[in-house]
Amino acid sequence: MSETPETHQCPLSVVIPARDEEAGLPEVLTDLGQQPLPEGTEILVVDDGSRDRTAAVAEESGAQVLSIEGRGYGGALKAGFAAARGEWLAFLDADATYPAATLVELWDAKSEASGMLLANRFSDQNHMPWTRRIGNRVLSRIAALHTRCPIPDLCSGERLFPRRLLHKLDDLPNGLEFSPALTVRFLKRGYRVEWLSSPYHDRVGRSKLSIGLDGYRFLKAIFVHT
Repeated sequence: MSETPETHQCPLSVVIPARDEEAGLPEVLTDLGQQPLPEGTEILVVDDGSRDRTAAVAEESGAQVLSIEGRGYGGALKAGFAAARGEWLAFLDADATYPAATLVELWDAKSEASGMLLANRFSDQNHMPWTRRIGNRVLSRIAALHTRCPIPDLCSGERLFPRRLLHKLDDLPNGLEFSPALTVRFLKRGYRVEWLSSPYHDRVGRSKLSIGLDGYRFLKAIFVHT
């Protein structure tokens, strides 16, 4: 995951992986635009082969668009990070489940010692379907036993970390299991990981998660990508 010649020219890059997310993306981009993010923040939408107006919606909102084809959730994030210019890198989903205000809280809570800061979805305002809620709890518990660290939310899709740790992500998986693999890797390698409580809203648009298949991949990622 090589850096571009233009890196380190803005304080924060927010990467949004998206495939067929025209329904939720406008709300996400509007929400981001209303937040007191640092001056010069770039918003980069990585369109992973969408067949709808995802790319057009992003461009109309003033976001930068990186078009790729069929790389998956993790692959889209890694492509976005490689193209981003920020000293700090953040990501959140395009389905309007994560509030952009939480990203501001992550930014304000960071320090030079920070490894990664994550949104913890298990709050009083968690609208996650009960099947996914149970699955996430079980996976988080297994990962906590494996890493010997408390893990309130293994699979959070809203995070912030410094560019200096970008090379740690190179061989992580390209699918949805990228997120749990990233959490476990940072913990197993001794980096500081912090969670901040965050609301989690109902998804806008259709979910791409397969509870059975992706659950197995998530479980495998806990033990393989350390």
